[in-house]
Amino acid sequence: MAKDGFARAYARVRVYEGGNVDDPRDPGGRTSRGVTQRVYTAWLRRQGLPNADVWTATDTQIAAIYRALYWDKATCDELPAGVDFVVFDGAINSGVGQSVRWLQRSLVGYPGAVDGAIGDVTLHAVGQDEDNDALIARYCAARLGTLRGLKTWRTYGKGWSARIANAQKIGQGWASGSIGPAPVAVDQVGGNRKAVVSAETIARPLLSTASTTVVTSASAVAAPVSELGQQLEVMRDWFAWMPYVLGGLAVVAGVAGIIVKYGHAVADKVQAGSAIQAVDTSADEDLPAVAVDDPVAPAPAELAIAAEAA
Repeated sequence: MAKDGFARAYARVRVYEGGNVDDPRDPGGRTSRGVTQRVYTAWLRRQGLPNADVWTATDTQIAAIYRALYWDKATCDELPAGVDFVVFDGAINSGVGQSVRWLQRSLVGYPGAVDGAIGDVTLHAVGQDEDNDALIARYCAARLGTLRGLKTWRTYGKGWSARIANAQKIGQGWASGSIGPAPVAVDQVGGNRKAVVSAETIARPLLSTASTTVVTSASAVAAPVSELGQQLEVMRDWFAWMPYVLGGLAVVAGVAGIIVKYGHAVADKVQAGSAIQAVDTSADEDLPAVAVDDPVAPAPAELAIAAEAA
């Protein structure tokens, strides 16, 4: 497992996040170096400190928040090299719970619940995966597939695509024992905007229009057919042939019910990440790369306050 990988992962994610942002279209709102005002305010409160503008936060505070609220909460020190990086980056961009769900959905034969909580079951499944390069590819594809369904995809999709493509290259490089490529300045095309995923949008990017239409049509057919069957039941004694009509209607209603059930099953499988979009790994090639030196991890004293924020 990757130990003490925070410093080099943080240096690269900081490139992605850029500087100060106050974009009204960004779900994260006022943000500095990837930390939103809401997160910074809550963190200051835990330290017993007065509220302040996140744009005035020190670099030491930003690093402490990254480590305590994202790296440590996603248990990245317990993940293999490369996997730790993509999970860390996904956590910062979309939240720890969502990033862990992408990881859980990407594990082949994962036996646990896809609940966004990383524990012994998830860590054991990661340890059983013999191809971290492929795991990283599946994780990034699942992440991209979900983000394609966000309302803000039209605005920030290019930046998110470039970010995920570059993160995959770096992660796979680390998994293979190399340093990987340099991070690219995705903030120039909106890749630093928060990709907030709500429960209702998880399945949206992967559920086809045809499937949605089938579910809707089946539901519309089943209810009227059932009601009509009840009305015709009253007339059953009047017409000797009516049982055959009712039998036909029952078959139609049954088929409609099966279609509805199948449609919901498809939606559930999609939501579980059974269908994902492949990552275009050339998406970051037109952006400038930013060279970073693998830094020495901040001294424990510098991050001592992070323990209180965990």
